[in-house]
Amino acid sequence: MKPANRRVAIARQHNGEDPALMTRRLLGLLPWPPKEGLKGCVVIKPNLLVPLPASTGATTRVEVVRTIAQMCLEAGAGDVVVAESSNWGVDTDEVFKTLGYTDMAREVGCRLLSIKRDEMEEVEVSGQFMRRFRVPVTLRHADYLINVPKLKAHGMAYVTVGLKNLGVGSHTDDQKEMMHRIGDFRALTPEIRAKGSGLDHNIVSVNLAYRCDLTVVDGIEGQEGPGSPLSGQLNHPGVMIAGFDRVGVDAVASEAIGVTPTKVPHLRLAHKAGLGEIDIGRLELVGVPLEQLDCAFEPAVDVHPERFARSGIEVVIGRACYACLSELSYFLGRHVDDLAQLAPVTFCVGDVDRIKASADRRRLVFFGNCARKHLYGGGHVTGCPPRSRRQVFEALGAADLYSTDEGVEGTR
Repeated sequence: MKPANRRVAIARQHNGEDPALMTRRLLGLLPWPPKEGLKGCVVIKPNLLVPLPASTGATTRVEVVRTIAQMCLEAGAGDVVVAESSNWGVDTDEVFKTLGYTDMAREVGCRLLSIKRDEMEEVEVSGQFMRRFRVPVTLRHADYLINVPKLKAHGMAYVTVGLKNLGVGSHTDDQKEMMHRIGDFRALTPEIRAKGSGLDHNIVSVNLAYRCDLTVVDGIEGQEGPGSPLSGQLNHPGVMIAGFDRVGVDAVASEAIGVTPTKVPHLRLAHKAGLGEIDIGRLELVGVPLEQLDCAFEPAVDVHPERFARSGIEVVIGRACYACLSELSYFLGRHVDDLAQLAPVTFCVGDVDRIKASADRRRLVFFGNCARKHLYGGGHVTGCPPRSRRQVFEALGAADLYSTDEGVEGTR
C-alpha cells in the first residue's frame, strides 16, 4: 500500500449537490481531519483574485472554505484564519466582503486576513531567480496550512492550481509583479518549456518557504481558454480533488483537465525540489477513477489567426516565444470587444518579416522586444514579454479605451 501522504481523493458533484456536502464527502475519502485533531493556528488560503463570483470560475467557492473552517474548529483548532492577497491593486477586504467571506467568517467564528497588510519576514531559499523574498508571518508560522485553489488554465504556467495559488497568491503587489517576469530563458519556446520560466522557478522557491498540509481543489467550476485565469471561458467540471501531497494533487488536477503533468514546468521543478510526487502511478487515488473524468480544458494560450478574424483582428506570428504568445493571448481574450471598436487591427509578435500599414489605415502593433527590429509604420509595445495592457492601447492610439479595472492603477 502506498504511503498515506500520497493519497489523492477525487469527487464528482451529483445532481447539483450542495458544495458543503460534497466537500465533507471528499475529505472523508482521505480521511480528514486527522484522528489526533488539530491544534494551534490553522490558515486556509483560497484563490480570490478579484471580486468575481465562483460561478465565473475565477474564485474559490465560499461554501467550500466555510465547510473546511467548520471542520477545523470541530477538530479542535484554536484559531482559524482565512488569508488571501488579491490581484495587483485590488483591496482584499473588499473582495472578502463582495464574495460573502466577511459574513461567513462572522457566522463560523474564524478570522480573515489580507496578506498585504500582514507582518512580513524575509527568507532565503536556493532559487534560480528569487533567492530572497518577503513572506507573511501568519502563513510562514502557521501550525497547519490548507491550500484551497480554483481549477484554471493559465497562459504562462499552463495550469494554476495549488502550487501557484500558494506561490504567487501569498505576496504583496510588488513581489507578485516581480514573480511574473519570465527570467533568463526567453529566447525560444523550447528553452522555456524545458527549463522553466522565471515564474515557474519562483513558484517553487516560494513553496519551499511554506508548509502545506492539505490541498483542496475547487473544480466545481473553472476557467479555460484565452483570458484565463481571470476572464476566460467558464468550464463546469463538477469535480473536487484533495490530498496531502501538494505536487501530487496538482498533477492529478492537471491530468484531469487534459494537461500532462510532466509538461508543466513548475510541476517538474517542484517534484525535483522534493515538494511532492509528479508520477500519478505512484499516488494512491481514491474516489472517482481519474479516467472517468471528462473535463478537458481549452488551453489559455490561443492566438490562432482565425480565432479573432471575425472581430477584425489580424495576428501575424513569427518566431515567438511562449511568453509573448501567452501575454498576447491573454490581452486579446480580455479586450476583444474593445479592439473590435478599432478594427481593423494587426498584431505582430515575434521575429516577423517587415510589414507595412495597409492602405485601409489598419492599426498596426508590434508586440514584444523581438518584433522591434521590424518596426515600420506602427506602434511598439516593449517587454519580454510585455506586461502592460495600458501600453498596448497607447500603441493603438486609443488610450481612452483602457479603463482602470480590477482596482489596478499605474501602467499595468
